[in-house]
Amino acid sequence: MGAILLAALHHPFAGRDSAKKLVAGSLLNLIPGLNLLALGYALRLMRDVLAGEETEIPPWEGWGGLFLDGVRVLVVGGAFVLAPALLHWLGAGEVLTVLAFGVAAALEPMALVRLASFGRLRAAFEIGKIWQDVRLLFAGYFPAVLAWLAALFAFGLLLVGSRWPLAWILHGFVGFYLYIFFAALFGRVGSRTRMLRLTYC
Repeated sequence: MGAILLAALHHPFAGRDSAKKLVAGSLLNLIPGLNLLALGYALRLMRDVLAGEETEIPPWEGWGGLFLDGVRVLVVGGAFVLAPALLHWLGAGEVLTVLAFGVAAALEPMALVRLASFGRLRAAFEIGKIWQDVRLLFAGYFPAVLAWLAALFAFGLLLVGSRWPLAWILHGFVGFYLYIFFAALFGRVGSRTRMLRLTYC
């Protein structure tokens, strides 16, 4: 797992013109609406990593496809936040709500792996198959989830300790780096098995 994590941390800097690609994505990530392109770009990278094309981060092209992929990522992320939030709104206790958020946080990365692999939004909401995939990848998947949550926690602390406009700039630049890290990390974890072909129909 250590090698996978290290490779994912370095992946944003892989290949030619990586600095220009990162700056472009970070600037787009600063602008509401256009930040969907940054989300779509991360999904494209995850798709490349799942396919074994790990040499460098992809070029910025196919803007329409990037935007649509970004919308799909937003829908998946929103759904995995909304479900436990709705549970809380309906009167569930704090323990149950925290547990629901924990389960959602654990399953969402695999939902996005399935979205990247199959290109269909439906694949990201097949909870039974998501759980099967998680079980098949358990040894590598949950350490990756913990690493991702730790990175998000550190990023949250960084934002809380910063004032406008520094917090906005950090959101754009560090946030985009984290998108790429997430895509490279879970793309590698997902590519360690052929389970996606076994659980999707």
